[in-house]
Amino acid sequence: MERLIRGMVGYLLRRQGTHMPGIHRIAIACLITALPVLCVAGDEVTYTFECDTPAGHFSYWTRSVSSTEIEVSGNVTLNAMLTDKKWSPTVLAAFRGDKAHPKQYGVHVWGIAKTPEFLFVELLKVGGSDRIGLGVIPNRKEPIPFSLRLEASGLLKVTVAGSDASTELGGDFKPKSFELSCSTGDFEFKDVTVKEKGPGPN
Repeated sequence: MERLIRGMVGYLLRRQGTHMPGIHRIAIACLITALPVLCVAGDEVTYTFECDTPAGHFSYWTRSVSSTEIEVSGNVTLNAMLTDKKWSPTVLAAFRGDKAHPKQYGVHVWGIAKTPEFLFVELLKVGGSDRIGLGVIPNRKEPIPFSLRLEASGLLKVTVAGSDASTELGGDFKPKSFELSCSTGDFEFKDVTVKEKGPGPN
């Protein structure tokens, strides 16, 4: 059965090539482990997203949310970084709000193909970004743990590879979705959980 599943996955990848939409990659990632799109371990739902894009392209996965208090955790591995004149190899794990807050707020990890041994990490906030920790971590091509905690007050706390940062999004921030995305490289999100704890927006 496992050989049959992997054969089907290989056929789909060869047929779709590098332009396969992100949601199809999620399905395939779970299919490899003989599980459905939502991989369930006990009572906890986890997500896997193989985000593999050509240079200058991007892919994403999104999950709707309806609470104002949300906890996210997972890890991401940067397997390969490509070169493009305009786009850097990058990954995002972020919340997106309503029309009043259309931008993304959360974790941004990016690199430079000429110096693949280092990665830059920052917190995307209202009006710009802040470094997380020293702002630089080594790229060992190993899973990098990350977490985001959004409180009902609008306080966003993030952790990447053991370093913390926080920012105020404001009490009027109403999250509509949580997104994982990448560009210009081969990346893999694994063991991602999204837990909604608070009541929904008014």
